[in-house]
Amino acid sequence: MLLLPVLPNPMLLLPVLPKPMLFSAAVNPGPTLPNPMLELPMLPLPMLPLPMLAEPRLKFPTLPLPTLPSPTFAKPRLRKTRVVT
Repeated sequence: MLLLPVLPNPMLLLPVLPKPMLFSAAVNPGPTLPNPMLELPMLPLPMLPLPMLAEPRLKFPTLPLPTLPSPTFAKPRLRKTRVVT
């Protein structure tokens, strides 16, 4: 249902509005034509990369968190060993 009405929308906009007009229309959310055009391509494309990018993003911050306290804990241990020796 969404793909059918969206296909004629750009087909009609291309001959009626020039290329710069399309960019300005996409930037300025005025008519309902640019809305489905932006929603359809953005929905399927980000849906796939978002989870794949979100996983490493969550893993990266978890790595520095344990690495930060690890040297702090190691420093007092080394100091204690130095004091004992």
